[in-house]
Amino acid sequence: MLMRDISSYRDFLKTYHGLTLCPDVFDEFWADVCVENKPEAREVRKASVNCSRLTCEEFTHLASDGVSLKAHTLRPRGAAPLPTVILYTDCGREVRGWLHLARFASLGFAVVAPEIRSLPQAVRTSFEKAWKGEVSAGNLTAYYFNVNVLNTTEDSVVECARRAPLFQLISDAYATAHATQLLPFVDKGCLMTWGEGLGGALALDTAALLGSQCAGFMAQNPFFADSESCVTDGFCSAQETPKNVRIADAMGLLDTASFAERITCPTLMACSLEDRSSLPEGTFAAYNRIPVEQKRMAVYPRHAHERINDFENLQIDFLLTYSGGRL
Repeated sequence: MLMRDISSYRDFLKTYHGLTLCPDVFDEFWADVCVENKPEAREVRKASVNCSRLTCEEFTHLASDGVSLKAHTLRPRGAAPLPTVILYTDCGREVRGWLHLARFASLGFAVVAPEIRSLPQAVRTSFEKAWKGEVSAGNLTAYYFNVNVLNTTEDSVVECARRAPLFQLISDAYATAHATQLLPFVDKGCLMTWGEGLGGALALDTAALLGSQCAGFMAQNPFFADSESCVTDGFCSAQETPKNVRIADAMGLLDTASFAERITCPTLMACSLEDRSSLPEGTFAAYNRIPVEQKRMAVYPRHAHERINDFENLQIDFLLTYSGGRL
């Protein structure tokens, strides 16, 4: 991409709000889901690692469908309550290791890292390297929104949305946040979320559902924003037939850009212009819909779906600015 093309592309992205619309039933739909998710942490136990200055533990909690989910926690010994970060992982990636989590503890934070549900065997081989950017946005959207079911079923919009694999992951992410809020070492006034790719979408979605209970969120190349633009041509026609409206509304209930309209906290996002798993158009559609003034987008023209050291430095500045953490 030539420099002048990058410049014009960035100009386009700055004003792009996406094709996917947020349906009228969005708030009611997710309010019901939040009511279903009021778990407490249980089976809190010491993790199988030792560190004289840090407390390393694991806990479980129930998801809305009754499945037991596990999360790792790490925090500085002694002091409480602590500003806390929930770190959601990307598609196909294991929960981050204790050494990575210790980066947050060194700043004076507690960190909670939930394990994500395993991918079904049918898609595991195809998606296990999605966190490396080796799966297209179209294929990710087709699976996580369950577009084949959307295209054939006559169920209601709400029933269609609840059938999608992505629905349960968003529900799980919120459930983890609720359980985290009840942990005795967590400063409930300073809970933040962070993630990349799938984790970025879950961090944004959870921040929106928490509302004023979230002190800030960080997301790098979040998946599933402006989802209608990612699916194969012809799947969801612009023609407003009842079927197409139902499909569009079901996708809108789960779309990252729809959640973005409900964000109320300080925001830090990153967009890699060469990312094919999380299209830049979607990332900007979500960012441009966020109504808060305290927001920042870092743009990386020569990066794809990958870790970016510069953005990790920006995260540290963001955390210390909005949480009172310490070096």
